[in-house]
Amino acid sequence: MKLDHRSIQVGLSRDIVQRYVDEWVVEIRDLTALTHKIFAHLRDGRVDRATALLPPEKRYPLAENLAKRVGAE
Repeated sequence: MKLDHRSIQVGLSRDIVQRYVDEWVVEIRDLTALTHKIFAHLRDGRVDRATALLPPEKRYPLAENLAKRVGAE
């Protein structure tokens, strides 16, 4: 299935990777079963049920000028 978005892979230096692993990662969860449920609902046309299973989105704080620049509302 083609997605409506793209991603960018960014290389990190060794020091940053170490900090990421040791300090910044606070939780790792296996969401395989949940994603299978969401996909099944989408496949069956039950978008409302799939949406209800998604975690709440958190607004990322952006300065007004930056938000305008990146097209965020």
